[in-house]
Amino acid sequence: MKPVHAPSPPVPSQPVGILLAAGRGSRFDPSGAHNKLLTTLPTGAEAGLPVAFVAARRLRNALPRVIAVIDGDPDLTPAQAAHQRTLRDWLTKAGCEVIASPRARLGMGASLADAVQASLAAAPAVASAPPATAPAAPTGADAKAVAGGTPPPGWVIALADMPMIAPATTQEVAGALLAAGDPLALVAPVYEGQRGHPAGIGAGHLAALLALDGDRGAGGWFKASGFITVETGDAGVLRDIDHPEDLG
Repeated sequence: MKPVHAPSPPVPSQPVGILLAAGRGSRFDPSGAHNKLLTTLPTGAEAGLPVAFVAARRLRNALPRVIAVIDGDPDLTPAQAAHQRTLRDWLTKAGCEVIASPRARLGMGASLADAVQASLAAAPAVASAPPATAPAAPTGADAKAVAGGTPPPGWVIALADMPMIAPATTQEVAGALLAAGDPLALVAPVYEGQRGHPAGIGAGHLAALLALDGDRGAGGWFKASGFITVETGDAGVLRDIDHPEDLG
């Protein structure tokens, strides 16, 4: 009798989207009373919707799987924790898987690493109602187990305070990443000579992504190694919401 082997998990055919939504937004409101990602857009077809929801929905409209990472710091104030619960609900409504990074206070690099770890686990088969709290990003032995999962062909990294990026632009970045045929490929949109977001990162960077910590993300890699450009007329690739006046 031939031995029966368990089937290998399917390899994802598309990059996984990662939405970084764990920042404190101190430049938007130094007091911390208002979370900029929950601030609503004042004009346009998406007026009245939170910044992060619009960014998440546009990313999810471009990619079949999106993981959003929020702030899971156990020392959040009650007001900050309430903001994160509301943010989680909006991101879930947009179609994202939401994880809470307990290391978010360390900076973007730590949050990104936690989201990449989460992307190695199989996507939920059926969407369910959001839990009372967002699942924490894996740490310690759990993180090592997840890190042994099947990586996608890459990641498309977007920022939750950039709600104006068209889904078609994100699809172009993902398509260029796949077309490169190089696991070490880096892809970014360029608008009028300026590099923007989202960033496409090939699967060959997995170990380096998991090693990120603190506030340094992957942006420096594009300066050091060069990248594949996607020329675009989409000004949204440069437009972020750092201050209240940026909403106008």
